[in-house]
Amino acid sequence: PRPGHADLVGVTKYDLVDIRNSIERSSARETAVRVVAGSLAKQLLGQYGVKISSFVESIGGISGSGDLYDRLMKKEVDDLSAFIARTEESELRVTQPALEEPMKERIRQAKKDGDTLGGLFAVVAEGLVPGVGSFVHYDRKLDAAIAQSMMSINAVKAVGIGAGFAVADTPGSEVHDEIIIRNGEIERRTNRAGGIEGGTTNGEDILVRVAMKPIATLMMPLRSVDLASFEEIEARRERSDFTAVPACAVIGESVLAWTLAQFYLDKFGGDSIRESVSNFTSYKENITARLKENFRMKNGN
Repeated sequence: PRPGHADLVGVTKYDLVDIRNSIERSSARETAVRVVAGSLAKQLLGQYGVKISSFVESIGGISGSGDLYDRLMKKEVDDLSAFIARTEESELRVTQPALEEPMKERIRQAKKDGDTLGGLFAVVAEGLVPGVGSFVHYDRKLDAAIAQSMMSINAVKAVGIGAGFAVADTPGSEVHDEIIIRNGEIERRTNRAGGIEGGTTNGEDILVRVAMKPIATLMMPLRSVDLASFEEIEARRERSDFTAVPACAVIGESVLAWTLAQFYLDKFGGDSIRESVSNFTSYKENITARLKENFRMKNGN
């Protein structure tokens, strides 16, 4: 069994006599069908004006300056599509062309060393309305569902929404997003919450940062145990990539799309897309008017 893979826990849990059953069923190949399903979810979300994209931030410790994710949290990016267009031209899904060759060289070195590399990628959902998800029930929190879906991707070990882990070391005055009025509508001055407050969308973009560990199959294997002889040996070799961070980013888009599609259908319902979109349009057009009416009534105005 390979350290870091499901080989050993699989045969232990399911009482198997052939480790190949663990190897094959735990393979990331299962995500192929989720990408297909996610592409359909993206088309559905497009009916509500939602667009999902991704980009790679780092591979093997190689990352760039002027971090796009941080700029998105500061709301300094007016047109994300220009950056995403670069990722579609990049073999590694990076937004900075200058990163491409250093990352490739890092991957080539890992290949020579018989090693593997992990990295960070980000997934962004644009065009959301406030009010999708819920703070009332723990199992209806959108951020909880997003975290679960991302963690369900093979080799993902950490998920942060908005500022993520950085909030632990940052004062509240530098974490929470001020609420402002712009063009007659309520907005946030920044987006460190990553578009979700209280398990519910607040109308800003959803920002998700995901950490993928290095692939568990090494050409220079780590120590393991032969289950037949119960003696220590080197772990087995399998055909494997040296990094899969760019591919994982695409999977991340699909699982976010699937999760959001479920929540949008729960919120806006209907027996057809036309009916659901009609419900959505009515809701969206009346958000600000309802707020004003409710609080004027409360104050007797």
